[in-house]
Amino acid sequence: MLYFVGSVYRHNTKGTHSNISRYPVLRLIKGRKANILSPVHYRAFLGDNKVISGHFYFIKDDFFMSLKNCNLMLNKDDENFRNGRPCHYCFENTDMFWMIPISSQVEKYRSIYNQKIKQRKIYDGIRFGFVNGQERAFLIQNCFPVTLQYIDNEYMLNHNTIPATVSKKFSKELNGLVRKVIRLYECGIKITLTDLQRIIDFIKN
Repeated sequence: MLYFVGSVYRHNTKGTHSNISRYPVLRLIKGRKANILSPVHYRAFLGDNKVISGHFYFIKDDFFMSLKNCNLMLNKDDENFRNGRPCHYCFENTDMFWMIPISSQVEKYRSIYNQKIKQRKIYDGIRFGFVNGQERAFLIQNCFPVTLQYIDNEYMLNHNTIPATVSKKFSKELNGLVRKVIRLYECGIKITLTDLQRIIDFIKN
C-alpha cells in the first residue's frame, strides 16, 4: 500500500483560504488499491464544492444564534472538532436545503419512538440508520431548512477522502419523509418540533 502525504486548505463558503487551517492528509496513490484506514473524521470546508442531497453537513453557529427558541439542536463540542455536533443529513428542495440532525443516542430515541408508536401506531419523526457502520437516530422531528450561506462544511471519512452517506434505499425514505414535512407545512399543518415558520421567514429575509 503506497500513500503520499499532501496538504489541504480548509475553505470557507467564499472560496478563500487561510494558512492557519492547513492540515496534512493521507491520500491513496492513483490506481493503487488499499484497505480503508482507521475512520478518522474531518470536516471538509465547502469552498466552491456543491452541496449534495444525501450527504452530511455541519451548520454555522450564526444560524443557531439567530434562531433561539426555535427548538433547533444547537452545536456542541466534539472530541474531534469544535462545534462538531450534530451533523445533518441533507435534502435539497427548490431554493433551500432541508437538514435532518442525527444523534448517537440511539437508545434514547428508540425509547421515544416506541412510545410514539404505542400511542399512534405510525410515527414519522424518527428513523434509524447506519452511518460509517454505526447506527444513528435520524431526527425528522427536528428537521429545518437552511440556505447555502449557513452551511459550514461537509462530514468526511477516512482522511477527508470519502463523504459520509447512507444507503440509497434509506436515503429515498428520508427524502420522502422530508417531502411529507414540507407538503403538510404548506397545507398549514406542522408536524415537527422546530418552528418552521420563523426559520423560513428568517432565511428568506
